[in-house]
Amino acid sequence: MDVTYSGDVSQLDARVREAAAERPGQAVRLRVQPSMRRGDGRYTSWQGVVWRIDCPTAEDAIALKEAMCAFFTAAQTIGSARVTELLQAAVDG
Repeated sequence: MDVTYSGDVSQLDARVREAAAERPGQAVRLRVQPSMRRGDGRYTSWQGVVWRIDCPTAEDAIALKEAMCAFFTAAQTIGSARVTELLQAAVDG
């Protein structure tokens, strides 16, 4: 598994704070849908695989971004199955 993170880190947190400011008192709503690169180079959405996440604050959304970075780094390092096993153990207590 090869994981690459792309994004202008200097702008990422500012954008979520702007979104929060546009909707004061409301959750920062995120939508995550994986896309797959096809043989012709186009990316198409993975139909039916969508997460909608309402983060109470911009800081929660930023923390989620950091958690997702850690998840993908761990998946690359120790494998997705082991990451799932560790997370499930943490949830189960």
